[in-house]
Amino acid sequence: MTAYITSGDIDIVDGDNNMFIKRYIPDFKSQEGEVEMSFFVRQYPGQAQTTASLTTVYSTTTKIDMRARGRQVAIKVLSNDLDANWRYGTLRVDAQPDGRR
Repeated sequence: MTAYITSGDIDIVDGDNNMFIKRYIPDFKSQEGEVEMSFFVRQYPGQAQTTASLTTVYSTTTKIDMRARGRQVAIKVLSNDLDANWRYGTLRVDAQPDGRR
């Protein structure tokens, strides 16, 4: 059975600035099986989302390096492993305001 959760759009400074995401630290409690984490970015509201990162996270994963730019970001956590078990903790994302290229 496929299980997933998707966040709403996240922005910084009320969407007035772009953000640059360098890395994130997954924080799963009691993880058994694989979990996919996806980051989607968009420049303007209503614009189609672009996949910035799609990574398989294991219980031994400590951090994920990535490069993503956008005005808004959404995050999806998905698992379709049989007998997978996980609970997500606190998301830690290394993001900063960024200019547009």
